Amino acid sequence: MLDISTGALYDALCQDLSQSIPCSSIRLPTLEQRQVAAELMRSKFLSKFVPREDPLLDFAALKAFDESNRLCKEWVRPSGLGLNSWESQLLGTFLKYLNDFFECDLGSDCTPDWGNIALNARCGPGASFKATGTSFYQKMYSSPLTASSPDIIDLYRADIALWPEEQIAENIRAETYGPPRFVSRSKFCFVPKTVKTSRLIAVEPTLNTFYQLGLGALLEKRLKRFFGISLETQPDVNRCMARLGSLIDASCGDGFATIDLTSASDSISLSLAGYCIPAEWLDRILALRCNYAQIGSDESSIRQLHMVSTMGNGYTFPLQTAIFAAATAAAVSQDDGILSMPKAWSEYNVGGLYSVFGDDIVVSSKASGRLLWLLRTLGFRPNEEKCFTSGWFRESCGFDMYQGFNVRPFFLRKLKTEQDLLVCFNGLVDWSARTLIPIPRALDFLKQKIDRLGGAFYVPLCEGSDSGIRVPFQLISPIRKDKHVQSTAYHCYVPCSDYMVCDEERLVVRDHRGRVVPYNPSGLFVSVLRGECRSGRIGVRSDTVKYRTKRRIVPSWDYLPPTLQSYFDDYDCELASYPRRVALILEHHVPNLKKVRKGVRGKGRFRG
Repeated sequence: MLDISTGALYDALCQDLSQSIPCSSIRLPTLEQRQVAAELMRSKFLSKFVPREDPLLDFAALKAFDESNRLCKEWVRPSGLGLNSWESQLLGTFLKYLNDFFECDLGSDCTPDWGNIALNARCGPGASFKATGTSFYQKMYSSPLTASSPDIIDLYRADIALWPEEQIAENIRAETYGPPRFVSRSKFCFVPKTVKTSRLIAVEPTLNTFYQLGLGALLEKRLKRFFGISLETQPDVNRCMARLGSLIDASCGDGFATIDLTSASDSISLSLAGYCIPAEWLDRILALRCNYAQIGSDESSIRQLHMVSTMGNGYTFPLQTAIFAAATAAAVSQDDGILSMPKAWSEYNVGGLYSVFGDDIVVSSKASGRLLWLLRTLGFRPNEEKCFTSGWFRESCGFDMYQGFNVRPFFLRKLKTEQDLLVCFNGLVDWSARTLIPIPRALDFLKQKIDRLGGAFYVPLCEGSDSGIRVPFQLISPIRKDKHVQSTAYHCYVPCSDYMVCDEERLVVRDHRGRVVPYNPSGLFVSVLRGECRSGRIGVRSDTVKYRTKRRIVPSWDYLPPTLQSYFDDYDCELASYPRRVALILEHHVPNLKKVRKGVRGKGRFRG
């Protein structure tokens, strides 16, 4: 673990941000845009840096959860008494749209029968209750199977009876771990989030998660076919609309407002679900949830859940997206001239008046007031700090837009390893190149720390931020060509995922620590069919990431992948100028950066 003072780094950064050196020859963001970007960086740089576990942060998360659970318990259905005509009409339109979403015929492959749920069922990448690992093989075939109700166990037995190989795999598993177990609750755990609070996640029983994700897949299909919302591409749509909203002051009534909610996943109450979700879908949703959750090892910490689901549940995200999409569409439909249900802005419907991705909502400014009223009526709490309905600032899906310019700061999350140093260095260089605010003291501070560890690989702009120092082509000297394809060759660090090895000769499976895992040949066969087991190896998640040196080639050193293009293309600056911007930052503001030959890795160290 590295001994690096984050206070010294932050002090150097603040000294840089107190000055602003204009860079001519490249189109600049306006002075006001750079001031906003600098202030956000100053206030947010350490906001997500949690150096160690803090019980106070866990307590804050638990307190927020208890408050959401209490509000869910106290929520009551709105009655027609005391509502204005537009309020009653808005509420009725929301109920109609949501009912149509669940009930209309969108294809036989997304109807809520148990067969469809089972066909789409899968294991997620996270932990499961009583499971010995996070891979599909470990969860389903080398661990105790758990479920929150006997009905889920019966569903699993009926499901595997249709597939002989899965039935054999379950019989082998049951010889070691016994039949599927009934557990009455899920278990909560805490993970770092910000310096103010942790994130609370429910670790669900294995079979619950398996079929929850199957139900979530059906909801995702219906979202795309009914509202036009694709959870794969909608974040980019939100960012585009947030930029458009930041170009027009919402007080004019023609722009877009961005809305964010507090603890949205914990705020779908059981009463609300019974009020607006049709009986057939509600039956499936309630059958796969846990009624209780345990926090810690103390039996007295068990809490009854008055919400439909929490973060960690497989269908929480698509379900909340559907509810918020129906509410947003209802608010937009009240505008004059809209005669049918409006669809969201998407790649197939460019020019829509709203977009929803979880609790990230972008809506036309004229409808934002109605939407906020409806969300509060349904029991949700808008986050006043992250709702922007007026002014020139918008925030959605990781973009902070001010007057059409991305002023998103870089967040320091950890600084424990050599790769963390590289991530921080590259992140600050990217931010400086995007905003054209020089930060020489902070960059030189980090570069000195990297040099003391033996230097760093110099890698193309398309490489990951933990693979080396990303530099443009003009700073690389001399150039090394691969003799086979004549592309530029270089060395970099790549993460090595842990894996389990399947030894068919000895009939054993060993995990990444060399421990023997129960051998289940039919389970391995099913894992191969699901694409998890390849070349006799099964990848597993690990808390610590290991790295190795790898030689790579690249045909175009300064090529930017689409992910970086979307991040740096702010429409106010030429995308082609980005390599020149990085070169300007590194060459003029990092004194000890020199043109060096790309080297090879030493023993556990970076080599420049």
